[in-house]
Amino acid sequence: MARVPLRQTGIKQKRMVTAMSIKGFWQQLLWPQPDSGRARKAGLVDTSQPQGVGSRQQAQVPLSRDLGENIVKVRAFAQNSTDLLDRQIEVDGVKVAVLMCEGMINLQLFSHLIVRPLTQLKLEHPSGEAIADWISQKTMFAGDQKEFFTYDDLFTFLMAGFVVLLIDGVDRGIACGLQGYSFRSVSEPSTEMNIAGSREGFVEPIRINQSMIRRRIRSHSLKFEMYPIGQKSRTDICLVYLTDTVEPRLVEAVMRGRVAISSMGDMSAYELGDLEEHLTDGEIDHADVLDLFDESSAPPAWRSMRMDAFLSTVPGVGRVSLERALVALRLDPSKRLGGLGVRQRRAVRMWLHNPRRAEAVLMDNGMTASALRMLEQAAADD
Repeated sequence: MARVPLRQTGIKQKRMVTAMSIKGFWQQLLWPQPDSGRARKAGLVDTSQPQGVGSRQQAQVPLSRDLGENIVKVRAFAQNSTDLLDRQIEVDGVKVAVLMCEGMINLQLFSHLIVRPLTQLKLEHPSGEAIADWISQKTMFAGDQKEFFTYDDLFTFLMAGFVVLLIDGVDRGIACGLQGYSFRSVSEPSTEMNIAGSREGFVEPIRINQSMIRRRIRSHSLKFEMYPIGQKSRTDICLVYLTDTVEPRLVEAVMRGRVAISSMGDMSAYELGDLEEHLTDGEIDHADVLDLFDESSAPPAWRSMRMDAFLSTVPGVGRVSLERALVALRLDPSKRLGGLGVRQRRAVRMWLHNPRRAEAVLMDNGMTASALRMLEQAAADD
């Protein structure tokens, strides 16, 4: 496939998709464009459901006191997804809705800790508020039990494996952590063998990893801070540090980085993978990518691409030539594409034009202004 410069194709947006790209397919699936008539005709849109619902912005509305209205809106936001289970029961004459995601709940705990107490509950003056107060203040269905007030929070808890209770006449919900989904058991990592010491490796559920760290570091100064990132995935990340040891400015820097990562959205990994694929296939010119950074118009996700990954997509560059290039360009392999200065981008551009000449000049003269002018003049004469 012929190489197409970005300037000619006009691709300066956040996403770049080819018709035959599997990653591009997932981009279209997870980050759909506004609905079109063609999609409706193809049967890709369920016209029986209200369109345009499900965004986090639309879900940032408070719950209603009317249980029926809450259930209708929950189903609309979820587009009647088949894994969303909801069941309405009567607790001492008051309607209560129990919501959960199929396969994410420990059914034995659910039956023992929630179903049995609710069905046996008898209050002197039953009402929605009385039941909510009894659940929140006079009993404990789960160790991790929280109240929430918006549909966005409701779905955040549901997708994390919580059982959600909505009560008629109450404008808030109660989430109970009774997770019971399957996950890989704690075992020795296959790629990082230890001769001595612990042989436990991290697993996918972040709470399990937190408990493993807490068991090893039994200090009150060990602090965990949980944050969700991603507009769609709402992936939990955890910042772990010792409050009596860490440098406060380092924590602030990490927090700024968290905000920057979150602002990239859920598609950053896909965008980065697509960029690497297009560079390797020669569909995008490396110099054009640098031009976008010169113009401050590159997609945010591209900023996190490592320089060793960027340079290794150049045809003919192997491990030895990559190491030689990084030394000549005075670049750390973990240096990010978005972290390059103007002079560094000029040097990389000259290396892309003629690697051997650039390496020879930069090794002898360093990345000085005169060395860069010499390379640029030689490139103009070619």
